[in-house]
Amino acid sequence: MPKQARARYEDTKRTRDTGLKVAAVFGGWWRELTCLALLAAAWGYLASVVGDVLSSVVLGVVLAAALGWAPARQAILGEAWKARQRRRWARSMVRTGLANPPARASREHRSVTGPRATKVRRVPVGEELIVKAPPGHSMEPVVKKLGRVTADLKAREVRVMPDSSGNARKARVLVVRTDPFATEESLPWPWLDKDRVSSEEPIPLGITELGEPFSVRIIDRHTLIGGNTGAGKSVGFRLFAAGFALDPDRELWTFDGKAVGFGPWEACARHTVGMSQVDAAIKMKELVRIVDERYALLKSEGTDMLTPEMIAAGHKRIGVLIDELNFFLEERDEKTSKNAVREFTSRWTDVLERGRAAGITVACASQIPYAEIVPSRARNLFWYAIAFASRSPQASDTILGQGMAAQGFNAQTIRTPGVAWVATERDIERVRFFHLTGDQAKQIASRATGHRLDADLATLTEAST
Repeated sequence: MPKQARARYEDTKRTRDTGLKVAAVFGGWWRELTCLALLAAAWGYLASVVGDVLSSVVLGVVLAAALGWAPARQAILGEAWKARQRRRWARSMVRTGLANPPARASREHRSVTGPRATKVRRVPVGEELIVKAPPGHSMEPVVKKLGRVTADLKAREVRVMPDSSGNARKARVLVVRTDPFATEESLPWPWLDKDRVSSEEPIPLGITELGEPFSVRIIDRHTLIGGNTGAGKSVGFRLFAAGFALDPDRELWTFDGKAVGFGPWEACARHTVGMSQVDAAIKMKELVRIVDERYALLKSEGTDMLTPEMIAAGHKRIGVLIDELNFFLEERDEKTSKNAVREFTSRWTDVLERGRAAGITVACASQIPYAEIVPSRARNLFWYAIAFASRSPQASDTILGQGMAAQGFNAQTIRTPGVAWVATERDIERVRFFHLTGDQAKQIASRATGHRLDADLATLTEAST
């Protein structure tokens, strides 16, 4: 390369590196620097018109008025806080090796900035960031170094969740600094005084860490609930039982693997099974027969889902509640037990697979649905997975899905009863469940039983006329 060309190349390189170093120092402060530049320009203009002293007085009054007005002050301080959080995230990416310092950009341009925070907002537990990876990269490296990122940010934990847009380059990052669920607190169920509900209404379950109400739409969606003894699993499951019972257009079938779980709901249940694996297999066989009949009806009507006319004609939706699922799936030594468990498992899986179109919704509760007891084929059919406190990350993953604990969604970290991770079709949230006492459950069951009897009587009267 000629000496002159090489000299120009070296000059250009030095200029670029100098610019990158300046950007490394001041790049994160561009908002503040822009404001200062605008203030300086305004002062210079006023000074040329009214003089230095009066110009300073005018700008001082304007700034004092802006900071004295609460909305303006909150907006200014809020933007300053957001900029500070962006800089903190950028420094963390460099210190954890997820981004190169800007001065090295000329050699490794694609990984200069690393994943950067594009949006920031304050939430009750800390900060929520929308983070975007550089072109050609994903958020996977951040997930792998989540422990180091958490330590660098001096946070309790950091969670990386997929962005709702489905863009693999973007993710929602929750930096948890406080635990709003650290203390036990009883939240009353919003449906406590309701007489009846519709199948279309989502069941309110609790409050998220962000202070937002959380509910699930259970129509044609199956639910799996797991957790240790005393973690609040039974109270959470009680909300599903109450939601099913308050819907007079939904038949209630209960399978009680501990004999005392569905006491209040037996009066409003169409079928009840106790601690009998043989009876459970028989009732599940009946459910499969109903599924077959309804599929034949759907085929004759030329539709793929139950219609309101079919429901009005007597083909009601069915809510199936199974408490202590492991009892019905775990083989005992007796030959009768083994045969019953195999039949129950096969038919239960069939109902999970085909029940949606037939209007059958299944909600199951178990301490930990281990893979050797609950087939993975069946676990994958649950739309909602709810994990209360568990003893290990592996037990948490058994409910929420493999690898979720490594991403920060670990039920082993839950210390408060009534708090659980809830995985839905879109996202995963930590939720404090509403509390429904035994006496309140009895009151709801009594009202639900009365409405069901009234509905059955009206149906019989209409049929006789």
